[in-house]
Amino acid sequence: MSWTREDQSELDRLRGKELAGTLTEPEQAELATLMARVEAEEAAVLAPEMARLRAEADDLAAELARVEGENERLVWQRVADDLDRRGERLAGCDVAEPVLEVGRAMLRG
Repeated sequence: MSWTREDQSELDRLRGKELAGTLTEPEQAELATLMARVEAEEAAVLAPEMARLRAEADDLAAELARVEGENERLVWQRVADDLDRRGERLAGCDVAEPVLEVGRAMLRG
């Protein structure tokens, strides 16, 4: 079924009566039927685009998870590199190795 100008005119007329508070019970039923048709036709027309948008959102969510994982890996690599640099500077210090080992253990999880 496709929506016609006559359908739209009738819908507009019934909505006008509804807003004015003058809609009869049979007209209420007709308005409900027309609204159901509009919604069904909109759903049918929009379904392919909605499916595409859902797929795009899924792809974006997967890409976001990948980038967040890479960011976390880079942060922890930077922390590890920083620990190594500090270890080189603190070589020979009595507390350096235990402190560095704690940092390395935290990096391992």
